[in-house]
Amino acid sequence: MKGTRSEGISKTWTQILADYDLYLMLLPVLAFFILFRYVPMGGIMIAFQDYNLVGGILGSPWVGLKHFRAMLATPGFINALRNTLIINFWKYLTYTPAPLILAIMVNELRNRRFKKVVQTITYFPNFISWIIVFGILMNLLSAQNGLINQVITYFGGESVPFMISKKYFVGILVTSDIWKYVGIDSIIYLSALTAIDPQLYESAVVDGAGKMRRIFSITIPCVANTFFIMLILSLGRVLDAGHDQIIALYSQPVYDVADVLSTYVYRTGVTSMKYSYSSAVGLFSSLVGLIMISFSNWLSRKYSETSVW
Repeated sequence: MKGTRSEGISKTWTQILADYDLYLMLLPVLAFFILFRYVPMGGIMIAFQDYNLVGGILGSPWVGLKHFRAMLATPGFINALRNTLIINFWKYLTYTPAPLILAIMVNELRNRRFKKVVQTITYFPNFISWIIVFGILMNLLSAQNGLINQVITYFGGESVPFMISKKYFVGILVTSDIWKYVGIDSIIYLSALTAIDPQLYESAVVDGAGKMRRIFSITIPCVANTFFIMLILSLGRVLDAGHDQIIALYSQPVYDVADVLSTYVYRTGVTSMKYSYSSAVGLFSSLVGLIMISFSNWLSRKYSETSVW
């Protein structure tokens, strides 16, 4: 038994030494995840302490679930949780199928030059920061001199303050999110589409199937596994409604509908210096995300034989 184990260890080290250059290339990635993903997990203890800068993590008094109870009794947290769920509901409802639909549309284009133009146009927004997106939206939606309001007033209507209106702000968040990310996420589906056997389409054409029939009978079933994996990964961020986006776009008049858990953690932790309380809220969000991704992975493995792990 010991001989077999030692032989296995020796074989493993032989393989590592044979490809040592590849393992050296892997070291920076491992170092990144260890330093910036695993080491900071030690800060979870703050959520169970009355943390203070003098005592630090090791010297602050333990208070158990005090901050979690306070969190559930705080109206600001309840409002942020509700807003997060509402915004994410609309984002999942509208965004989840969007990259797949775009990928299928681009894949069906036969003019190669026009296809590259469409891909470039749809990919480009991903490389624009949310601050620049905010500037674009202000030029379009500003109540004073926004392009859309100029058109509205030209035809006799009244100017609408889109960016500070609770009625329109969630729609602006969802629409701008789709515009920014749909192109870059469609790359994954385009890669899956290129793996489909062309003979399936040729057989379908011989059988008299039209374009829509080929899409629904061949294309979509062949990329279904990719769709489920993307869905599983996205559900892990169910309580992350887009911190960067909302920080850049929201303002005081729309706090009631735009303040989500990530911005709530930022304001209570950094601005108000309630480190333990904000850590409890952050830990709650992470646990819900872990539960959701585990549950969706279990459902996917059970009904589609596709899973992340």
